[in-house]
Amino acid sequence: MDDARFVKIETKLAFQEATVDKLGEVIRDQQEQLDTLSRALRDCAARLEGFERTAAPGEIPDEKPPHY
Repeated sequence: MDDARFVKIETKLAFQEATVDKLGEVIRDQQEQLDTLSRALRDCAARLEGFERTAAPGEIPDEKPPHY
């Protein structure tokens, strides 16, 4: 194998390794975002459930708002 071909292969490999590293970082960042959003969604669902439990039936009247 001649040196030019060997250098070309090494260069391609180096670029591929850099790309894989960057993709790994992106995946880690996205996973952190998913974890954060999942926690926020669970918190919102828990708060909504608490509101539903404490609200008495018929507490919110089914009428038009005053600006109509």
